[in-house]
Amino acid sequence: MFSKQKQRSWIKIECTRGRTARQCHQGLQEACGESALPYRTVARWVKVLKEGRQNVADTRRPGRPALEPNDKARRKESAVNVLERKSEDETFLNRVCFSDEAAFHVSGKLNTHNVRIWRSENPHVTRELQRDSPKAHVCEIMCNRIIGPFFFDEPSVTANVCLDLLTEYVAPQLLVHDLQPTIIFQQDGAPPHWGLHVRGILNERFPTSALMETSVQLLYPVALPPGKD
Repeated sequence: MFSKQKQRSWIKIECTRGRTARQCHQGLQEACGESALPYRTVARWVKVLKEGRQNVADTRRPGRPALEPNDKARRKESAVNVLERKSEDETFLNRVCFSDEAAFHVSGKLNTHNVRIWRSENPHVTRELQRDSPKAHVCEIMCNRIIGPFFFDEPSVTANVCLDLLTEYVAPQLLVHDLQPTIIFQQDGAPPHWGLHVRGILNERFPTSALMETSVQLLYPVALPPGKD
């Protein structure tokens, strides 16, 4: 099976031979079967390559963290670390609070980064959507139970939002369930999660968690990768 980058390299070669997007896609389907890039992706790459682009590697996308060369090794190290700690303490994962967030448009508009709709046929349906419609953010904190969800109206997640979330919602609920003394709080490496004041609260409220960016404790995984075509 050819990787996505190898398929792009093949498209680049075929472009120099004057092949069309349809011809490139047909060739990939014959060589790669179900793992072939979708036609729309092939057409987009044919377009940018014919416009002069030379590099077929993934590029950084604004607002989304890109994986660095050593990130996969760090993720593997994180997984091995968790398995080892679980083998030493069966209750280990029960004490980890896993956190994440997603945005939902009040108008019902779908966030295509989080939602994919697959149809066997093109429905040929259009929907009128409100531009810059209000969004509600939801954050679910898991620790062998749901702590939350929490809704807030800010247009994006900022360090101040994370600070309010930790101090006004998460910590009080953990205290109610008598969980905070032993809890290990997990979050990804998004910049708002690592503001100065947020770090201070994490050190104060969750001292056993440590700050992961340079720690081998690795309970704060490497930031999620961007979507890739």
